[in-house]
Amino acid sequence: MISLSFKNQHNPFSPAHEDVDLETKELAFVGSKTETALLQFAKDLGWGDWKETCDSAKVIQMIPFSSDREAMGVVVHLSSGTYRLFLKGASEISVPAMSLFPRSQT
Repeated sequence: MISLSFKNQHNPFSPAHEDVDLETKELAFVGSKTETALLQFAKDLGWGDWKETCDSAKVIQMIPFSSDREAMGVVVHLSSGTYRLFLKGASEISVPAMSLFPRSQT
């Protein structure tokens, strides 16, 4: 169930991606340390194809970065018929403003 939760909650619009390392000539994740570590973790455990998840996401709205709210986001329509906001930014600002938190599917 952790893999399903990760697949459903990983930000499909993260700039992190897989590319060929010019030195080793092997595939490696490129991007922020946190996002590439999460993608590598999922890959090492044999979880679903992250690229397929990203490509199949139905974007409803892109919310550009704002220095006032110190965050950016994207609203996605999920296959369950619900919507999810993926938010990236300062947690000390966004978390206190939240009224609901996603839970793992068990």
